[in-house]
Amino acid sequence: PDLFIPLAEQTGNIKRLTLWLLEKTISQMGRWQRSGLNISMSLNLSVHDLLNPELIPKTMRWIEEHQVDPSVLILEITESAFMSDPDSALKALDKLGEKGFKFAIDDFGTGYSSMSYLKQLPADELKIDKAFIQEITQNDKDAQIVRTTVELGHGLNLHVTAEGVEDDESRIMLRDFGCDIGQGYFFGKPMSIKDFHKWLKESKWGISSERPLD
Repeated sequence: PDLFIPLAEQTGNIKRLTLWLLEKTISQMGRWQRSGLNISMSLNLSVHDLLNPELIPKTMRWIEEHQVDPSVLILEITESAFMSDPDSALKALDKLGEKGFKFAIDDFGTGYSSMSYLKQLPADELKIDKAFIQEITQNDKDAQIVRTTVELGHGLNLHVTAEGVEDDESRIMLRDFGCDIGQGYFFGKPMSIKDFHKWLKESKWGISSERPLD
Protein backbone atom coordinates (compact mmCIF):
# COMPACT_ATOMS: atom_id res chain seq x y z
CA PRO A 1 0.00 0.00 0.00
CA ASP A 2 2.83 2.44 0.72
CA LEU A 3 3.81 2.12 -2.95
CA PHE A 4 0.53 2.21 -4.86
CA ILE A 5 -1.74 4.34 -2.65
CA PRO A 6 0.20 7.60 -3.25
CA LEU A 7 0.15 6.90 -6.99
CA ALA A 8 -3.59 6.24 -6.89
CA GLU A 9 -4.10 9.55 -5.08
CA GLN A 10 -1.95 11.47 -7.57
CA THR A 11 -3.80 10.09 -10.59
CA GLY A 12 -7.27 10.46 -9.06
CA ASN A 13 -7.90 6.72 -9.13
CA ILE A 14 -8.08 6.53 -5.34
CA LYS A 15 -11.82 7.32 -5.45
CA ARG A 16 -12.50 4.39 -7.78
CA LEU A 17 -10.27 2.12 -5.71
CA THR A 18 -11.99 3.07 -2.47
CA LEU A 19 -15.49 2.55 -3.86
CA TRP A 20 -14.48 -0.87 -5.19
CA LEU A 21 -13.00 -1.79 -1.80
CA LEU A 22 -16.06 -0.50 0.07
CA GLU A 23 -18.37 -2.66 -2.01
CA LYS A 24 -16.19 -5.75 -1.50
CA THR A 25 -15.85 -5.06 2.22
CA ILE A 26 -19.56 -4.52 2.83
CA SER A 27 -20.42 -7.63 0.80
CA GLN A 28 -18.03 -9.71 2.93
CA MET A 29 -19.38 -8.19 6.15
CA GLY A 30 -22.88 -9.19 5.05
CA ARG A 31 -21.80 -12.80 4.53
CA TRP A 32 -20.12 -12.86 7.94
CA GLN A 33 -23.14 -11.40 9.73
CA ARG A 34 -25.54 -13.83 8.07
CA SER A 35 -23.33 -16.71 9.24
CA GLY A 36 -23.36 -15.39 12.80
CA LEU A 37 -19.86 -13.92 12.79
CA ASN A 38 -20.05 -10.40 14.18
CA ILE A 39 -16.72 -8.63 13.81
CA SER A 40 -15.71 -5.14 12.78
CA MET A 41 -13.59 -4.15 9.81
CA SER A 42 -11.59 -0.98 9.25
CA LEU A 43 -11.11 0.79 5.94
CA ASN A 44 -9.01 3.86 5.13
CA LEU A 45 -10.45 6.98 3.50
CA SER A 46 -8.37 9.74 1.91
CA VAL A 47 -9.39 13.39 1.61
CA HIS A 48 -10.26 12.65 -2.04
CA ASP A 49 -12.74 10.04 -0.85
CA LEU A 50 -14.34 12.37 1.67
CA LEU A 51 -14.89 14.95 -1.06
CA ASN A 52 -16.31 12.40 -3.49
CA PRO A 53 -20.09 13.04 -3.88
CA GLU A 54 -20.61 9.35 -4.75
CA LEU A 55 -19.17 8.10 -1.44
CA ILE A 56 -22.21 8.37 0.83
CA PRO A 57 -25.04 7.35 -1.55
CA LYS A 58 -23.16 4.32 -2.91
CA THR A 59 -22.01 3.22 0.53
CA MET A 60 -25.55 3.40 1.90
CA ARG A 61 -26.89 1.49 -1.11
CA TRP A 62 -24.44 -1.36 -0.46
CA ILE A 63 -25.19 -1.29 3.27
CA GLU A 64 -28.90 -1.76 2.55
CA GLU A 65 -28.31 -4.33 -0.21
CA HIS A 66 -26.17 -6.57 2.03
CA GLN A 67 -28.08 -5.76 5.26
CA VAL A 68 -24.99 -4.71 7.18
CA ASP A 69 -25.00 -2.73 10.41
CA PRO A 70 -22.99 0.45 9.61
CA SER A 71 -21.49 0.47 13.11
CA VAL A 72 -19.31 -2.56 12.31
CA LEU A 73 -17.51 -0.63 9.55
CA ILE A 74 -14.80 1.65 10.96
CA LEU A 75 -13.64 4.37 8.59
CA GLU A 76 -10.05 5.45 9.22
CA ILE A 77 -8.97 9.03 8.55
CA THR A 78 -5.39 10.28 8.77
CA GLU A 79 -4.63 13.61 10.40
CA SER A 80 -3.01 14.93 7.23
CA ALA A 81 -6.06 13.98 5.13
CA PHE A 82 -8.37 15.77 7.51
CA MET A 83 -6.20 18.86 7.86
CA SER A 84 -5.89 19.34 4.09
CA ASP A 85 -9.56 20.45 3.98
CA PRO A 86 -10.94 20.23 7.52
CA ASP A 87 -14.27 21.96 6.94
CA SER A 88 -15.31 19.78 4.00
CA ALA A 89 -13.94 16.65 5.66
CA LEU A 90 -15.85 17.35 8.86
CA LYS A 91 -19.10 17.81 6.93
CA ALA A 92 -18.62 14.46 5.18
CA LEU A 93 -17.76 12.72 8.46
CA ASP A 94 -20.81 14.20 10.17
CA LYS A 95 -23.05 12.88 7.39
CA LEU A 96 -21.51 9.40 7.63
CA GLY A 97 -21.71 9.53 11.41
CA GLU A 98 -25.44 10.24 11.18
CA LYS A 99 -25.76 6.99 9.21
CA GLY A 100 -24.17 5.03 12.07
CA PHE A 101 -20.57 4.59 10.89
CA LYS A 102 -17.69 4.71 13.35
CA PHE A 103 -14.40 6.54 12.82
CA ALA A 104 -10.76 6.10 13.74
CA ILE A 105 -7.96 8.65 13.60
CA ASP A 106 -5.22 6.74 11.81
CA ASP A 107 -1.41 7.15 12.07
CA PHE A 108 -1.79 9.55 14.98
CA GLY A 109 1.37 11.52 15.74
CA THR A 110 2.77 11.76 12.21
CA GLY A 111 0.49 14.43 10.75
CA TYR A 112 -0.19 18.04 11.55
CA SER A 113 -1.61 17.33 14.99
CA SER A 114 -4.12 19.98 16.03
CA MET A 115 -5.89 19.58 19.34
CA SER A 116 -8.60 22.03 18.24
CA TYR A 117 -9.57 19.74 15.35
CA LEU A 118 -8.99 16.57 17.34
CA LYS A 119 -11.78 17.50 19.74
CA GLN A 120 -14.13 18.25 16.80
CA LEU A 121 -13.66 14.94 15.00
CA PRO A 122 -16.51 12.46 15.56
CA ALA A 123 -13.96 9.75 16.30
CA ASP A 124 -14.38 6.55 18.30
CA GLU A 125 -10.79 5.31 18.08
CA LEU A 126 -7.26 6.71 18.10
CA LYS A 127 -4.55 4.69 16.33
CA ILE A 128 -0.96 5.39 17.35
CA ASP A 129 1.38 5.26 14.36
CA LYS A 130 3.79 2.32 14.18
CA ALA A 131 6.75 4.74 14.10
CA PHE A 132 6.29 5.18 17.85
CA ILE A 133 5.56 1.52 18.57
CA GLN A 134 8.30 -0.44 16.83
CA GLU A 135 11.12 0.73 19.14
CA ILE A 136 9.01 1.24 22.23
CA THR A 137 11.00 -1.26 24.29
CA GLN A 138 14.37 0.32 23.42
CA ASN A 139 13.49 4.00 23.21
CA ASP A 140 12.35 5.72 26.40
CA LYS A 141 11.10 8.77 24.50
CA ASP A 142 8.89 6.62 22.27
CA ALA A 143 7.58 4.83 25.34
CA GLN A 144 6.68 8.10 27.02
CA ILE A 145 5.00 9.45 23.89
CA VAL A 146 2.92 6.30 23.62
CA ARG A 147 1.98 6.31 27.30
CA THR A 148 0.92 9.95 27.08
CA THR A 149 -1.04 9.36 23.87
CA VAL A 150 -2.93 6.47 25.47
CA GLU A 151 -3.88 8.76 28.36
CA LEU A 152 -4.90 11.49 25.90
CA GLY A 153 -7.10 9.10 23.94
CA HIS A 154 -8.80 7.78 27.04
CA GLY A 155 -9.29 11.34 28.28
CA LEU A 156 -11.24 12.00 25.07
CA ASN A 157 -13.26 8.77 25.56
CA LEU A 158 -11.56 7.07 22.60
CA HIS A 159 -10.45 3.49 22.26
CA VAL A 160 -6.69 3.45 21.64
CA THR A 161 -5.03 1.08 19.16
CA ALA A 162 -1.29 0.57 18.78
CA GLU A 163 -0.18 -0.08 15.18
CA GLY A 164 2.90 -2.08 14.26
CA VAL A 165 3.11 -4.46 17.24
CA GLU A 166 5.70 -7.05 16.26
CA ASP A 167 6.82 -8.77 19.48
CA ASP A 168 5.47 -9.94 22.81
CA GLU A 169 7.59 -7.54 24.83
CA SER A 170 5.95 -4.59 23.08
CA ARG A 171 2.51 -6.12 23.60
CA ILE A 172 3.10 -6.45 27.34
CA MET A 173 4.36 -2.86 27.64
CA LEU A 174 1.34 -1.55 25.72
CA ARG A 175 -0.99 -3.58 27.93
CA ASP A 176 0.64 -2.07 31.00
CA PHE A 177 0.14 1.40 29.52
CA GLY A 178 -3.58 0.64 29.27
CA CYS A 179 -3.70 0.47 25.48
CA ASP A 180 -6.94 -1.18 24.37
CA ILE A 181 -6.05 -2.93 21.11
CA GLY A 182 -2.89 -4.15 19.39
CA GLN A 183 -2.47 -4.38 15.63
CA GLY A 184 0.53 -5.82 13.82
CA TYR A 185 2.39 -8.83 12.51
CA PHE A 186 2.76 -10.25 16.02
CA PHE A 187 -0.96 -11.07 15.93
CA GLY A 188 -1.27 -11.90 12.24
CA LYS A 189 0.05 -10.96 8.82
CA PRO A 190 -2.12 -10.15 5.76
CA MET A 191 -3.95 -13.31 4.68
CA SER A 192 -6.69 -14.66 2.44
CA ILE A 193 -10.29 -15.01 3.63
CA LYS A 194 -9.81 -18.77 3.88
CA ASP A 195 -6.70 -18.41 6.02
CA PHE A 196 -8.42 -15.74 8.11
CA HIS A 197 -11.28 -18.10 8.97
CA LYS A 198 -8.71 -20.68 10.06
CA TRP A 199 -6.85 -18.02 12.09
CA LEU A 200 -10.09 -17.04 13.84
CA LYS A 201 -10.60 -20.61 15.02
CA GLU A 202 -7.02 -21.62 15.81
CA SER A 203 -5.10 -18.51 16.83
CA LYS A 204 -4.88 -17.47 20.48
CA TRP A 205 -5.85 -14.03 19.20
CA GLY A 206 -8.87 -15.32 17.30
CA ILE A 207 -12.60 -15.31 17.92
CA SER A 208 -12.35 -16.59 21.48
CA SER A 209 -10.02 -13.79 22.56
CA GLU A 210 -11.89 -10.95 24.25
CA ARG A 211 -8.82 -8.90 25.24
CA PRO A 212 -6.33 -8.76 22.34
CA LEU A 213 -3.47 -7.35 24.46
CA ASP A 214 -3.83 -9.86 27.34
